[in-house]
Amino acid sequence: MLKKKGKKYNFVFCGSDQGNAGYIRQAIHDKGLKEQVNMLGFVPVEDMRNLYQHCRGVVMSSYFGPTNIPPLEAWMLGKPLIYSDIFTEQVGDAALLVNPDDANELASAMERIRESDELCATLVEKGAMRLKEIEVARKNAEMELLACLQQFEKRRQCWL
Repeated sequence: MLKKKGKKYNFVFCGSDQGNAGYIRQAIHDKGLKEQVNMLGFVPVEDMRNLYQHCRGVVMSSYFGPTNIPPLEAWMLGKPLIYSDIFTEQVGDAALLVNPDDANELASAMERIRESDELCATLVEKGAMRLKEIEVARKNAEMELLACLQQFEKRRQCWL
């Protein structure tokens, strides 16, 4: 859709083949996008930072979740995120949410990221705030767990 509009975007697809890579490669070929899409397959953790640092934004229009690592990595490295509207509980307002079945929404979100430095900065800021919220929630959960374990330890003493 973007190519038909005269917009050339380059993409990197990564992740291990779960049985769909052949279909994706064929679709890329059929749509004449071979020069714009790099399919890297599984990328070792030590190489992921470089991919994030050199991208304009991260697109994850997944059907699987509700918690995923790429949004956290995007926020940590200051990249705007386009994410499935199926999993709003993970990202809140720190991403452009799209219906993963709607190519128009996805293309529009990519155009907005590409064309608006202001939008990117806002999403990066909201991503940093979301990371802080997640960290607070994690710490609170750890404290609750510790309190339960301590209470259990006291009760267990009564059994002896």
